[in-house]
Amino acid sequence: MSKYWSIKKFSKLAKVTVRTLHYYDEQGLLKPHYKNEAGYRFYSDKDLEYFKRINSLKYMGFNLKQIKSILSSDNVNWLESLDLQSQLIQQEIIQLRLKFILINHSAALYSINEEIDWHNIFSVMDFLTNGESFLSNGSEEYT
Repeated sequence: MSKYWSIKKFSKLAKVTVRTLHYYDEQGLLKPHYKNEAGYRFYSDKDLEYFKRINSLKYMGFNLKQIKSILSSDNVNWLESLDLQSQLIQQEIIQLRLKFILINHSAALYSINEEIDWHNIFSVMDFLTNGESFLSNGSEEYT
């Protein structure tokens, strides 16, 4: 006979809140194995394994809508999905690096002038964001 956990025990096993499990149930992403007459949710070993898939994909940056689509499809092109997600993360890394440059530039200006130079900050931001498409498009040729 299979072992079933109450939602509270399952949430502790999965290291997620009960509210998250309610939400996943409402969205049709992770349904409990069964609900008793009183409406209490119970989860099985299979549900825990399925949750691990959800959590892994979430960690990789997929949103819940994408995860639901991926896990409900029999014809997922995993390599294409992972490659696309990798490209999105690479774009986020570029954006974070540009923000990091702007923050450091702003801090350096502030330490010299002891005031925020919004015009200069905006100019640098404009340069970085307009150069971003050049950086992201041009960088592929040199890697």
